Amino acid sequence: MDTDAPRWFKSSHSSFEGGCLETAFTDRPVLLVRDTQNREDAVLGVGAGEWAGLLRLLKA
Repeated sequence: MDTDAPRWFKSSHSSFEGGCLETAFTDRPVLLVRDTQNREDAVLGVGAGEWAGLLRLLKA
């Protein structure tokens, strides 16, 4: 998975202490997720349905 091209961003709800995730949209139905403090480590590809489910759980 090529993770150099995506435009990474953090949520506006993220703290400035660095303990958050960054996400990037792709041209496929996959969202990329990585740790802000360890950007060179693994990148997780999450399907759109799974990401929506996670957001629902977090908001509940």
